[in-house]
Amino acid sequence: MSANIFGERFMGHRKPAWHGLGTVLEERVSASEAVEVAGLDYSVQTIDLPVPLAIDGPQFDSPAGPYIKESKIRFLDSGVVAIVRDPTPDDDEYRVLGTAGSGYTVVQNTEIAELIDPFTKEWPVETVGALGKGERVFFTLSGEQFEVLGEECKHFLLVTDGKDGKNGLNVQDVPICVVCQNTLMAAESAATISFSLRHTRKVKDDMVWHMNLINELRKAQVSLAQNMIAMGNTVADDTAVGKVINASFPMPTKPRKVIMVERARAQSSIEATTAEWELTRDIREAFERERERAKELRSAGVRLYEAICDTRPAIGGTVWAAYQVITELASWRDGPNADRAVVFGSRKEEAKRGYKQAMALVEGTDETVYTVEA
Repeated sequence: MSANIFGERFMGHRKPAWHGLGTVLEERVSASEAVEVAGLDYSVQTIDLPVPLAIDGPQFDSPAGPYIKESKIRFLDSGVVAIVRDPTPDDDEYRVLGTAGSGYTVVQNTEIAELIDPFTKEWPVETVGALGKGERVFFTLSGEQFEVLGEECKHFLLVTDGKDGKNGLNVQDVPICVVCQNTLMAAESAATISFSLRHTRKVKDDMVWHMNLINELRKAQVSLAQNMIAMGNTVADDTAVGKVINASFPMPTKPRKVIMVERARAQSSIEATTAEWELTRDIREAFERERERAKELRSAGVRLYEAICDTRPAIGGTVWAAYQVITELASWRDGPNADRAVVFGSRKEEAKRGYKQAMALVEGTDETVYTVEA
């Protein structure tokens, strides 16, 4: 996948990242040290966005007609601020990262690191990085290891922050299969601690309070590891594998306007609905593109599952192998803003849907009907 790293603002421990950017350190460092090494110590500020309002001066009669004195500009409080990143050594421009209400409070990357530092003795820093123009940052802390069918897996504590007015400060448990080096296993559906904090004036105090609940995360990790081991112990036939793949990459729903026009064309003459048919052309074409994309991803999933069974026979024919298909596709396929989607967006949702379906198969609660899309 294509990198969306801000400059080369990435630091990893011991092993270079797939994108080849940033700094690799052999020694362990604190979160604060990692922020400095990776260049995440840039500043972000909020700037009021007042609304300019032109107010006409008094009107006078003159030989040429009514005359209005020069207008005055009055600035109204909009209750909105711009979130602005200060210039950096490699980007000497101020950058607007987003907008938010006037109560929005920035948490600087250095402040997040200071909050994380006390936990890095038990959870060493694995990676830190920034995406886009600096509006998204992430910290991964290395946790405990476990095995599924002889393959090494590991827990990570993922801390992310959005400085775009849309995303909060998030902490969640992220299990990763070391063999396939997935950058994300978005198993939020599991029994794990996960919290998201809005950027209110109390956000830093709330962060401290929630981080003190980290010990509860260890209990959740035990449950999540057990779920993944159960996936490895659950046999999956082709239908079960297809269910996991189809759940992760669902077919799009046909737009309501297209359905209405199709019904009208079926019930009346085609000529009577020609104009409406043309008006929905863009909608129909977009729907068909989404449908073809879902079919391509499902086909890619089947091929990847077959490859996993060939190259990693110990896990072949299990629900765990089916789930690995989803996480590998989410983590490694190319696409626009791939890094962002894996950690924060659409690919994260793919993995969540795959996890939910996989656990339904493990627990015997699956009632979905498996269909092959033509």
